[in-house]
Amino acid sequence: MRKSLLLGFMLPAAAFAQNMLNVNNEAVKIGYHGTGEAMTQSPVRTTGIDRPSNPVNTKLEWLYNAVEIGSTQYDLQVNSALANRITLYDNGEVSVVFTMAQNGSPYLDRGTGYVHFDGKSWSDAPIARLEDDRAGWCNIGTVEKDGKTVEFIVSHFASSDANAKSGGLFIMMNDGIGSSNWSIVAKYKVGENGPFWPRAVGRGNYIHIWTAYNSTAWKPYMGIKRPDSYYRYDVSSDTWLDEKMLMKGYNSDTIAFGQSDSYQMDQDGDNIAIVSGGSAQNLFLFKSDDNGDTWHTTIVDTFPIPYFDGNTNTNGDTLETNTGSVEVLLDKNGKAHVWWNYNRVLDDVDGDSSWSFFPGSNAIIYWNEYTKTPKVVGRALDINGSGQLEISSAQTSVAGGARYSNNTLSCFPDAAIDADGNIYLVYSAPNEDAISPDGPVYRDVYVTYTKDNGETWSDPQPIVEGYETEDVYCHIARNVDDKLHIMWQRDDIAGTAVFNEHRDVVNKIMYAAVDKSIVLNDGLSFGRTGIDENNRKFEVSDAYPNPTSANSYVTLSLENSNRVRVQMTNVMGQEIYNTNLGQLSAGSTTKVELPTSGLRAGIYLYNIYVGETAITGRLVVE
Repeated sequence: MRKSLLLGFMLPAAAFAQNMLNVNNEAVKIGYHGTGEAMTQSPVRTTGIDRPSNPVNTKLEWLYNAVEIGSTQYDLQVNSALANRITLYDNGEVSVVFTMAQNGSPYLDRGTGYVHFDGKSWSDAPIARLEDDRAGWCNIGTVEKDGKTVEFIVSHFASSDANAKSGGLFIMMNDGIGSSNWSIVAKYKVGENGPFWPRAVGRGNYIHIWTAYNSTAWKPYMGIKRPDSYYRYDVSSDTWLDEKMLMKGYNSDTIAFGQSDSYQMDQDGDNIAIVSGGSAQNLFLFKSDDNGDTWHTTIVDTFPIPYFDGNTNTNGDTLETNTGSVEVLLDKNGKAHVWWNYNRVLDDVDGDSSWSFFPGSNAIIYWNEYTKTPKVVGRALDINGSGQLEISSAQTSVAGGARYSNNTLSCFPDAAIDADGNIYLVYSAPNEDAISPDGPVYRDVYVTYTKDNGETWSDPQPIVEGYETEDVYCHIARNVDDKLHIMWQRDDIAGTAVFNEHRDVVNKIMYAAVDKSIVLNDGLSFGRTGIDENNRKFEVSDAYPNPTSANSYVTLSLENSNRVRVQMTNVMGQEIYNTNLGQLSAGSTTKVELPTSGLRAGIYLYNIYVGETAITGRLVVE
């Protein structure tokens, strides 16, 4: 037990979804000076660390096939709220975007990477950005252009020169879903301290954008320092229909400054939703039911001090707030479902334009337009049953630690919905049992769901569980077919190089299609796929030949008699082969055929099931 390292994050004993969660943790001082983008010039520690293997080798990924679809050394995908970065199409195709850089700090080649799954295989992992200059914070969607559905990407310009004028938007389009033929169709105030940290959705000819109005932290507009504002771009006429538009209720009476990167958007038909929040601010919901012509405002959660700017003493009270890690989803009735990470703030010094927040706070809050009653639906879990989270203080530290910007323990919610109206939520939280060599524990991805429109929620399940890896920034495609389509970032160091100043490493961008029936039947659990290498009673060779243009094989040796099954899938998880070899004899050695002859060139995965244990491998067909 690591008692000397505990922060004492106590867990309530009552039912999971019925309690707001106040945790005891150390306050951290912040102010309104901007977020992660300004951190890109932070020095990177170059002291090498020998990374011993974690003795626990447990992952859930034998239940589905996780594949690497890209890589990046720049590892700060967002500061607070996730963006729209994975899209599932009706024909089963999938598109993914992510911020990437193949070179280390200061990441001069940073920009958008794009990959596409055409139903059979993924496009090559990107090695160069789509923009013509340093960029980040990408979003993907579709619009109608010249009578054809095309994909668009919105990102922002971010100079590596601290004295240059960052900000401004890139708008890029290809010539059809899955096309690699991308072009920049518009640059909006690029290099002019233009908009920063955008979120975007598309409908018809319109791209809707919610973003920080300006990249300069202190620049006022309409009485608000760098407000968050709305833009609408018409792709058919290359015109901006709306610019720097402030929504009703979002004004200088209630808002002192915008909270960049603390908002998210969703779209379903002509219904558009924006949720916008941030530390010590109201949580706003802005909705349009006519593709952006008119808007309506709802305050989902009210911060008790209007126009809070860090100069109002809270007189020793800690006030509940969101921290900007927010999400919104529209259901089939056009009603909004909203999530945010719970936090508290304290201002005990007058006149210093700053306040304290509590990064050890631990709850994902949910609200919808039906009941308008918040409830806790997610948090970091007491996995080992000790009654508290056994987490090092480094978990909420910046330099050398594992805090994600000004976020809390549980954060980065992202939601999806299926045709039956089931709603799924994935979020990030640390796994107290997955101790990294540097002290903090690694983060996993959890999923929870509701079958009754938010009335009740399942207990969280670990959907990505890597005891030796940091799995974070999990995005889920908003539409679920028979699978949950997720993408996330993975490396072997807790925290990020950009914000936490650890050494640059290659981060993998991962994708998986998880059978929704596994989730809805609560089939994910901690440690269920663990394999004790010392006690395993069989051996499976690597596939040979590999790569192959004919059939491939593995050799299976059994110490004890056991039943054996062979399965092959493509990288989308679609099964292409499944055969039961029956009960094989003890001491037997079997050459197992993998029928790859005749398959389309690409990457395939095979699973050798021996009893309840699975060994997964990858095959390349030429």
